Amino acid sequence: MLSETSPGSGGNDAFAPAMHPYLPNSATIAGYKILSPFPEPGAQADLYVAEGHANQRYAVKLYRGLTAPSAATARALAELSSHRLLIPLFQGEWEGRIMEVTQFFPHGNLAGFIKRNGPLDKEQVLRLVRQVTDGLEQLHKAGIQHRDLKPTNILVRSEQPLDLVLADFGLAAVADTTVLTQPHGTVFYSAPETLTGMYSRASDYWSLGIILIEALTGSSIAATLRNDVLLPYRIVQGKVPIPPAVAKGWQPLLRGLLQRDHYRRWQAAEIRSWLDRENRKLGVAAERKARPLFIASLALALAVTIGAGLCLDPGVPARINIFGNALSAAGSADGHSVMSGPSGALPGNGATAAQVESNKRSTSIDLFTLTITTTIALAWILSGIFLLIGISHAISGAPHGVVSVFLGILLAVGAYFLPRLWG
Repeated sequence: MLSETSPGSGGNDAFAPAMHPYLPNSATIAGYKILSPFPEPGAQADLYVAEGHANQRYAVKLYRGLTAPSAATARALAELSSHRLLIPLFQGEWEGRIMEVTQFFPHGNLAGFIKRNGPLDKEQVLRLVRQVTDGLEQLHKAGIQHRDLKPTNILVRSEQPLDLVLADFGLAAVADTTVLTQPHGTVFYSAPETLTGMYSRASDYWSLGIILIEALTGSSIAATLRNDVLLPYRIVQGKVPIPPAVAKGWQPLLRGLLQRDHYRRWQAAEIRSWLDRENRKLGVAAERKARPLFIASLALALAVTIGAGLCLDPGVPARINIFGNALSAAGSADGHSVMSGPSGALPGNGATAAQVESNKRSTSIDLFTLTITTTIALAWILSGIFLLIGISHAISGAPHGVVSVFLGILLAVGAYFLPRLWG
């Protein structure tokens, strides 16, 4: 049934230990040596830290009364990966009570992590959103609805970097579509439709929206809304206010997750689309910090190399002189041909047919030289254009900046080595 605050299970960090669960008479349960109870009692089960083979620590859960995961849910969970889900390692009975054995996470749960560290930073919140979405998507693809998602049911596998695992499937159910059933879960994290017993996959994403508010503000939603006299109305109407302390960048995601109409509420596809946009923004910020200095250094080194090559290469002035002499020779040849008579005889200046042929060859060489020189000049111009475009794109965060710089460098290298190959 629906409870106002039901603690989770599987982590040993909690707000404050109110009472200790029942400690069994035997110090061993199904081969696991009981070391101590969890500091916070579970809502539907007694929780213990136990030791198994090779001195490994485990969490042992003893369900109370008739409360226990359904057989269909247990079978479906057993087929899933444990990367983002705390899949039970062992299930059975002990003294008439249903029991589960799972991995033990000494860092506790997300509620304790937020209490110790306050509001999470942007990178941590993005990891939280991505990892919880991964876990929910894995559940939903298997036809499982969690139905009790909250910070105490999200365990911390690692704090740096933040690595989370979804846990406590005691209220989970196998249902592919929207179903009507008895209300379950915790009221502060429950979607509006669940208060009437209607559950769907989208109901779990409402819970993620409330968890996200806690992660961004550093305080529990229960503490934030407990003194709100309009709380029942706000929950039923799906009008949970977004605290003013939450940055505007998070509000599109929160508005999508906290849609009252569960048919319009954001789920995995919309969340991933939003995450992709945020990742692109973060990537642009990184480029703005790292790329301009790198590109400027590369351009300076390229300019120094080319300048030194032009100054130190003795062949460059020689080729320029050859080019000028060749043009002069071509002009002289044209003048002699104009002055020659109608019969084609050469003027009486000592010129021979061999000299005329040599002048013709010089003219063809000059055209080749002109073509090469023009190509080199265009290559340098285009190289400068591509380098300027690439640097400006990298600084402004526009795409294709690196490609433009790469093309500029290729053109510069070609313009630098082409005269040497020709020479």
